[in-house]
Amino acid sequence: MAEVTSTPEPPQPGVGPLLWVRNKLITGFIVLFPVVVTIFIFKILYRFINDFCDPIVRAFVAAYGKFLPPWIPLVDINVGGVIEQTIPGAGLVITLGIVILVGFLASNFIGKRLVGWIEHLMAKVPLVNTVYSLAKQVIDAFRGFGGPEGFANKQVVFIKYPGLNGFLIGFLTSRFTTVDGRQMAAVFLPTSPNPITGFVFVFDAAEVIPSGLEMDQAWKFIVTAGLIAPRNMAPVIPEHLLPKFKAVPEETAERQPVAVP
Repeated sequence: MAEVTSTPEPPQPGVGPLLWVRNKLITGFIVLFPVVVTIFIFKILYRFINDFCDPIVRAFVAAYGKFLPPWIPLVDINVGGVIEQTIPGAGLVITLGIVILVGFLASNFIGKRLVGWIEHLMAKVPLVNTVYSLAKQVIDAFRGFGGPEGFANKQVVFIKYPGLNGFLIGFLTSRFTTVDGRQMAAVFLPTSPNPITGFVFVFDAAEVIPSGLEMDQAWKFIVTAGLIAPRNMAPVIPEHLLPKFKAVPEETAERQPVAVP
C-alpha cells in the first residue's frame, strides 16, 4: 500500500514593524478623518457667522470695555495691523439672535408686510433683482424638502446607464408635464466622492426607477465611492428597463474522464 504524504504548507510570514505601523496608521486615519472634517466645517461656519457682527462687538468693547465686569473674557486680535479687543463668540450670538428675530417678525402680519415691501424694493433695483430672485428661488426650492413630497422623503432614484447593463444613482428634484402631455422628471446625478457637484438631466417619468433608499444611505454610498453599500436596496425596475444579458452557449466539448485510483 502506497504511503500518502502531504505537502506541508509554507509558514505564514510574521507581521513586521513597518506593516504594523502602516495598519495602525490607516486605522487611525479612518477613525479621525470624519472627526477632523466635522470640526473643520463647524470652524468655518463659526468664523463666517461670527464675522458679521464682530466689528460691532469690537466697537462696543473699545467704547465701554472698562465698564464690563471682569468675568467677561476679552481677547486681542489683529485687525489691519491694529490690535483691538473683542468678546469671543459674541458676534456669533448676536448674528444668530438677529436671524431669530427676523424669523419671528416675518411670521406675523406686520413682518409679512415688511418682507413684501423689501422684496418689492429689491425687484426695482437693477442687477440686485436678478441676484435676489435667484437666491429666493433656491431657498424656496429647499424649503419643501422635508415635506411629504420633499427631496428628503425617499426621492433617491436609479437611471439606466446608456449602453451598459448598469444604473446611475440620482436624486429626483421635480416632476412636470410638457405641452404635449408627457410626464417628465428632473433628476440630479451627483459625482463621487464629491456629491455637491453633478449634472441635472430631464428624463421621461417612466425611465425613473424608485430605489427604496433613504437619503442618508444614498449620500454615504456616493461619498464613500460605494464602499458603504446599503443592505435594503429594493428597486422596482420596470420590465423594459431590465438589463439584457447575452446568453452564454453551453460547452459542447466532451469532458475528460477522471481517473479514480
